[in-house]
Amino acid sequence: MFLIILILLIYFLGFKKYYIKITDVNGASQETLIKTLKYEMGLSLTQIKEVVENTPYIFKIGSFLETFTLARKLRSKGLKCSIMCPLFKKPKEGSASPVVVPEASEGDNEQAWQYADEAYNLAMRPYGEDQVALAITSPEDAMRVDALLDKAEATADNPYEEGFWERITTLRDSVSWALKRHWTHSWMLILGVFMSIILLAYFNSDNQSDVTKAKQQLAHVEKWTECDTTLVNFPQEVDDYQMWNARMDNAKTYKLYMLTHTHMQYVSSKKSAAEYAQYADTASTEKRRELYLENKKECEEKAEEYLEQYNEWNATGFKDIKKAAIEECENEIEGEESDAFLVKFLLILAIIMTPLYIMASYQYGYVMVKYENEAAFLNKLRNWGYSIAAGLFGAGLLMNLLPDYVVTTHWSNGSVTKHTESDPTNIIIIVLKIALIIVALFVLCFTAYVIMAYSTATGLYRNYQWKKHFDTIKEQTQKYQK
Repeated sequence: MFLIILILLIYFLGFKKYYIKITDVNGASQETLIKTLKYEMGLSLTQIKEVVENTPYIFKIGSFLETFTLARKLRSKGLKCSIMCPLFKKPKEGSASPVVVPEASEGDNEQAWQYADEAYNLAMRPYGEDQVALAITSPEDAMRVDALLDKAEATADNPYEEGFWERITTLRDSVSWALKRHWTHSWMLILGVFMSIILLAYFNSDNQSDVTKAKQQLAHVEKWTECDTTLVNFPQEVDDYQMWNARMDNAKTYKLYMLTHTHMQYVSSKKSAAEYAQYADTASTEKRRELYLENKKECEEKAEEYLEQYNEWNATGFKDIKKAAIEECENEIEGEESDAFLVKFLLILAIIMTPLYIMASYQYGYVMVKYENEAAFLNKLRNWGYSIAAGLFGAGLLMNLLPDYVVTTHWSNGSVTKHTESDPTNIIIIVLKIALIIVALFVLCFTAYVIMAYSTATGLYRNYQWKKHFDTIKEQTQKYQK
């Protein structure tokens, strides 16, 4: 049931096309009406006259969000309109009553064509072979084109001339598109950041748990009971990782761990020094011999440092051991809290950034034209990141486990038995599958997060007149203070 509702919502909000029916235009002044229909709907002066004289009038708009936004703007200007959502039969665009459009007749449009051509040259630019693209990159550009179109229509003897009519309506629509805002957010980016939020929420919870454990460990160390820390028959060949979890039990286990660790580092450094000495004796060139001898010297110096640390720890008593353990715990808490802060910051930023991204993606057309190359690059970057993630994810899913071995056993009594044993290589394949899926997820989330962060910052800066808003707030504050 939930899936059906989700599919219906996606269809009606994302794919279904909606109409606006203008029923009354008397609530707006003539100037407001002309500006609204020109800039919000891309109508020519001739079309506006037709709409005014023949309401109600139906226009096909587009998605629900576009239609809802436009209807709200029209109502704010004093026009009465309603949103139409056809389920079966599509409404016919135009007036509810038949409109008689004059046939093209002979007329002198020479001066009008000059204005129209000048507007076209301002509004359009060459793009590829035999193609043009919009060249309006500022409100000032749009208003210059609009003024020329007004002159063209005002001087036209025959506004319904086929070529002239097409030129004017196309440019009016271009000016309207440039001056209007458009929803340009990417649902793929939003999905990627949503997955990032889930991952960051998991890591945030995990980090908070680590911080709590580190603080509990510090509290335990601070309550250590004084004990004898003398160790005999040491050093021993013991894997220091086996002592890691138990090192904070008491001062003796902590000292044992530190002695084991420094001793192993000492032995490893001495071994490396001996190997570099052997390499130096058999080096093929003097340059290689010098390099090996330099590495040998570094390892010997490290060995001396570890031996010195070992001797210091061997002579350390309870108070100094406890002090060192407390310092380690405090450093661990600081590191865990730093990691937790970073993850929480990224999580909060992602939650706040998502609605801000949608707001920033409500872009003016002229801004989209101005930064179209940047937008194309970001789209390529997103597609590359998502393609890499999809490839890694697919490779992880498609990796098949190797078949089991069939082991045949011949017994002394002549009988034969068979049994299967799993291929031990499958463990490596399982690890690789999981690793590929995890890397794919991180690539997807990282790509979405970075692109959304950049798009949000630049979109908010470019599409909102913050200086104007701040100046208005400043004026209001000054008036209030007076």
